[in-house]
Amino acid sequence: MFKKIGAFLFIVFIACLCSCSKSDVPGNGSERNSTNQNDMDVSIINLIATPEKYHSKRVRVIGVGHLEFEWNAVYLSRDDYQNDVDRNGLWLVLGERATPYEEAQKFNGKYVIIEGTFDKNYTGHMGLWSGAITNITRYDLRE
Repeated sequence: MFKKIGAFLFIVFIACLCSCSKSDVPGNGSERNSTNQNDMDVSIINLIATPEKYHSKRVRVIGVGHLEFEWNAVYLSRDDYQNDVDRNGLWLVLGERATPYEEAQKFNGKYVIIEGTFDKNYTGHMGLWSGAITNITRYDLRE
C-alpha cells in the first residue's frame, strides 16, 4: 500500500514539474522591468503587418535600437539596421520616463526593450518608417 501511495505521489510531483512552463522559471530571461504591466508583448513584424490592431495601444517590443539626430528607430534585425531597411523599423519618440537620451545612445546597434504607445500614422523623419512608438517609458538594453 505504501509503495502505491509513494508511486502516486511521485507521479503527481513529476506532473507538477512538467506543467511548469519555462517562462515561469526565474532567471531564464522572462522577467521584465516593466514600467507598465499592461503593455502588450508584440513583435515588430506584427506592428508592421497589422498596424490597425495595435494603433494607440501600449506595446513592448524587442529590436535593434538606434538614437541619433533624425534617426531614432528600432529595427527588426541587425541586418535591417546595418543596411538602413527603414520599412522594417519603427520611429521612436522617447518619453520623460525613459532612459535619458545620451545614456540610451550607448545601446545603438544592440537589442533593446522598448515600451510605449504605437502610432500607425506617425512614420518619422521623411516618412521612412512603418509607424512609431511614442511616449516611450522604457528603453533598456536587452541582456
